Amino acid sequence: MVKLLASSLHTVTPDTPHWQLALGADGVAQQLADIAQCIRIILTTPKGSDPLRPDFGCDAGNWLDLPLPAARPHLVREIRAALAWEPRIRLEAVSIEPGDSQSGGHALARLVWSATDLSVRGQTGVVALGAA
Repeated sequence: MVKLLASSLHTVTPDTPHWQLALGADGVAQQLADIAQCIRIILTTPKGSDPLRPDFGCDAGNWLDLPLPAARPHLVREIRAALAWEPRIRLEAVSIEPGDSQSGGHALARLVWSATDLSVRGQTGVVALGAA
């Protein structure tokens, strides 16, 4: 076992291929949780906000002021283009649904994806687009 940080109580085995510190929680995100966290980071980062990777992120926020039926094809296109930054997945489906007060977003993106190197298929995730 290897300590992640000198002050961290959490450890991870070095043979885990996918891991990072968990956002908003203690510990680490590993395997599928790591990939899902990366997807959420990519889709909620506005394109151009990372100065070292100006093409990183997703421009879905540019379309959220349109009515959802008009915005839907643009949102799907932006999401598919942005997830090219995550080579560990194969995106199988994207659907856009109206957000609600609980999601805090203008729209919800429901994704179905498979991990390319973990032999896991049909993972689903929901990301709130335009959350405050």
